[in-house]
Amino acid sequence: MESLVNCDFLDELDPSTALHPKDPVEKAMGRLLVEKCGKMRTSYYGVLLAKGDNPEEVKMKRLEMFIEVKKTLEIMENELKKKGTTFFSGGSVGMTDLMVWPWIERLSTAYRVLFPGENLDIPKEMISLLAWIKNMWEVPAIKAYGLKGDNHAKFYEQAASENCDYDMLL
Repeated sequence: MESLVNCDFLDELDPSTALHPKDPVEKAMGRLLVEKCGKMRTSYYGVLLAKGDNPEEVKMKRLEMFIEVKKTLEIMENELKKKGTTFFSGGSVGMTDLMVWPWIERLSTAYRVLFPGENLDIPKEMISLLAWIKNMWEVPAIKAYGLKGDNHAKFYEQAASENCDYDMLL
């Protein structure tokens, strides 16, 4: 089942802890941003699964895919600049932040661990996005349950093998 549908269902069960904004326009804008960011999926995995005839060709394909990833990062950076808030949802974390976070959680360090020296990092010029990432790591739920890049890298390294440890976090 689609995770956004599940999250919406759970969010509506207890209105006192709602993560969506009450304003329907703001809620719709947040959903649109989640949709835009979700399109990063293809290029994100394109970086991880790049293939070529030699190591240099593989690096070039990863870089081409990362350029596509950066287009989504630019959308996120621009949205945060435009809003001028700590989070996409305003002054506190909300549904939009939590729905785009998994891609950024993985991206912000997994590439660095898997492909050191290939410069597949969030550009330092994306000050608003980098500040958002830092703020997200301070959200109690993220602090308690977020996975660092080495965990993601370990999983990705094992995923294609017959000996993948799907319980590595237990």
